[in-house]
Amino acid sequence: MPPEAAGRWLEALLASDWKKIEPAAFAATQIARLTGDRARDLAPELRQAVLARLAAINASATWSTQLTTVVELDKADERRAFGEALPVGLRLIREEGQSA
Repeated sequence: MPPEAAGRWLEALLASDWKKIEPAAFAATQIARLTGDRARDLAPELRQAVLARLAAINASATWSTQLTTVVELDKADERRAFGEALPVGLRLIREEGQSA
C-alpha cells in the first residue's frame, strides 16, 4: 500500500478515541511501524504522533519500539494481527533484498 494512503488511514485513527476503540492503538502501530524500506515507511512526523499517543495511553513498550526500530512481530502481536497461528512448519520470510 502506498504510504500516502496508509497515512490517511493513520490520520483517521489518530483522530479517534483510543480508550473507546481498543484496537485503534494496535492498528495505528501496525500502519506506522518501521519497515526499513524508505518507499513504504511513513513520514517521521506521523510515527512521532503515534508514539505520543501510545505514551499517553501507556501502551506496550513493544509497540513503541516497532515505530523506531525494524522488528518482527512477537507471537502475541502476530496472533492479534493475523487471528491465528501459522500452520506448523510455515514461516513468513523476507523477500530477497529486503532489509531486516
